[in-house]
Amino acid sequence: MRLQEAQHMLEHAYRQGRLAHAYLVTGSPRGAAGELALYLLRLLACRAPEPPCGECNICRQVTARTWCDNFWLAPRKKSRVISIDQLRHAGRSSSGDGPLLLPWLNNTSFAGGWKAAVIEWADRFNEAAGNAFLKMLEEPPRDTVMLLLTEAPQA
Repeated sequence: MRLQEAQHMLEHAYRQGRLAHAYLVTGSPRGAAGELALYLLRLLACRAPEPPCGECNICRQVTARTWCDNFWLAPRKKSRVISIDQLRHAGRSSSGDGPLLLPWLNNTSFAGGWKAAVIEWADRFNEAAGNAFLKMLEEPPRDTVMLLLTEAPQA
């Protein structure tokens, strides 16, 4: 599926109130999969009459990955694995002193509205992290979308 088709599908689901709580997005987190994630996050956060406008302050914050109701998680550089410790203790900053992903998902949104978590290279969960995240997927918080980006969906 091409990027524009996927964007249209997600926008249609959002406007119909039928957005799923999680999506597995196949592609590079630094390429089309990442672009699709940013599009959905802007769609969910933008307050323009026809979201996503891509120009408002909120859309710019989403694009810069600084919007308060979005959480980005990627494997740590050396291990290239998402560990249980990383789910519980890593967050927005590379130093690991950011918010905790699993508790963050259970909190209400800061700005009111949708929250979104983007897990880049989601195929790199170790077993413990995968099991912990699976529990969250089974009982998703209200008004929360989780995007798992991967180039290897079979993993």
